[in-house]
Amino acid sequence: MAHRVTLHRLQADDEEEFVHLARLSVRLHGDWVRTPTDSTAFREYLERFADPSQGEALLVRRIGTGEAAGLVTLTGIVRGPFE
Repeated sequence: MAHRVTLHRLQADDEEEFVHLARLSVRLHGDWVRTPTDSTAFREYLERFADPSQGEALLVRRIGTGEAAGLVTLTGIVRGPFE
């Protein structure tokens, strides 16, 4: 099966696209997910993941178009003895 998406660390350059898509999906996500819907909230969200030991925010992008297709967050990562 061919790969359809790639994962990229969320970064400041993603703000405009991410915030736009987050605003479009507020109703879809309801009370289940809270994603940043303005610049200030996006920067604060990005800051939460500035230290990789605290977690990773990965933007899912479609290979053919490069469009954002989703977000994966990993938290509670245990690294120490496993690295």
